[in-house]
Amino acid sequence: MTQYKTNKKLHCVEHPVTLFLDDYNRSILEQMQIELQEQIDMYLSTCNKEFPVINIFVSGSSGAFISAWILSRSVIPAKVTVVYIKKDGENSHHDSSVDINSDMNDQFNVIIDDFVCSGTTLRRILHKAQSKGVYDVDLLLVSASVKECEIPNCIKTVICYKVS
Repeated sequence: MTQYKTNKKLHCVEHPVTLFLDDYNRSILEQMQIELQEQIDMYLSTCNKEFPVINIFVSGSSGAFISAWILSRSVIPAKVTVVYIKKDGENSHHDSSVDINSDMNDQFNVIIDDFVCSGTTLRRILHKAQSKGVYDVDLLLVSASVKECEIPNCIKTVICYKVS
């Protein structure tokens, strides 16, 4: 069962948080960094692995920007892998996707995005991960709001501004 945690310091904006990197949106990103750090610290405090791994799944420029901004300001004593899932029709000269493997089920898996509206991005990320045997996501971290009906039970915790 998915646990929802709202954080009113995050905020529902009319545009992706990365559209304007002003003080207001920077404060949203700072709060996302704090939330991610707390979740990872809790995981690491109970993890009995010598070399823990954190996997950050993102898609699109907003997810990539948010994760890079947050991770550049985080202190994570573990290996961090950013898994970029291309959007449908996205074509580039470089395949930046990391080879997903089933060992990720035993690692701390996070999806970072700016908001969940239709659920298309979330479904695409989950489909790609599940096609490779990754069935559990520990955290969905969203800068704005999410629609509860769009969040599958394989995601353990959702942190967002509001659940609608």
